[in-house]
Amino acid sequence: MVIFAPKLKHYMKQHIVYKIATAIACILVLASCSCENLGDGVVMDAETKRPIHGVTVKSFVEKSVPSYVSEMVTDSTGMFHGSTGKTKGGFSGCSDLMLEFEKSGYTSLQIYNPQSDVVYLKPIKKDTSVE
Repeated sequence: MVIFAPKLKHYMKQHIVYKIATAIACILVLASCSCENLGDGVVMDAETKRPIHGVTVKSFVEKSVPSYVSEMVTDSTGMFHGSTGKTKGGFSGCSDLMLEFEKSGYTSLQIYNPQSDVVYLKPIKKDTSVE
């Protein structure tokens, strides 16, 4: 089979245009992706292993500078839910989720992209020694 030079040139041009169009489409899809990072679980006392009611849980989107997203308070079962909300993903990837846990009488805690569904807060020890 013989392919004439003009037909071969035309075929090559079409092939190159197709590859360029495919690459542009892939870039646009990746650049426009959105994502949401979630963190759900229970806050427990590190010593008693019981749920802690009334822990303030703040959610932050963490890129280069933390950005406040939301705040909630745990219920009697210690349940919490944190989220970055919908953020742009694209080439730089999803934003990190930073959760901050605070309650009087406990050491505050910050967790980035929680991997566990149980968070343990340590009670602050009161100095009972008498000098």
